[in-house]
Amino acid sequence: MDDTLFSEKEYFFSGIAYVEDFISSLYNIQFNGEILKAYKSGVKDIWGWSCQKLGLPLETKESFIWIYRNHKPKINLFPGIVALFKKLNELNAKILILTDGRSVTQRLKIKALNLEDFPIYISEEYSSIKPS
Repeated sequence: MDDTLFSEKEYFFSGIAYVEDFISSLYNIQFNGEILKAYKSGVKDIWGWSCQKLGLPLETKESFIWIYRNHKPKINLFPGIVALFKKLNELNAKILILTDGRSVTQRLKIKALNLEDFPIYISEEYSSIKPS
């Protein structure tokens, strides 16, 4: 699903923006754009960097990661995907969503993309990992 039906990078940027908003609100500081700027300047561990920048213990990084993973993403299907699904439906083709990842994270993506009507298979829900 990721990078097949939508841009994983779009999801990544959506999550960063969400965490920035969360930090800004929770800590009552202006943090919007800070994590993205750090990422674009080459920071590899953006969540650890965020802890350092905020003067928080490095363990807080795990909380930021979970906030990122559980955000409601602002993502869109690639152009042509809806038309492809319509055409496949006209041909009575069977369509399902097969994706690797965490159940909650992947289901949030599926909901954001309005794909809940398809049968969904998520690796974590089957105690499986790619490419099982």
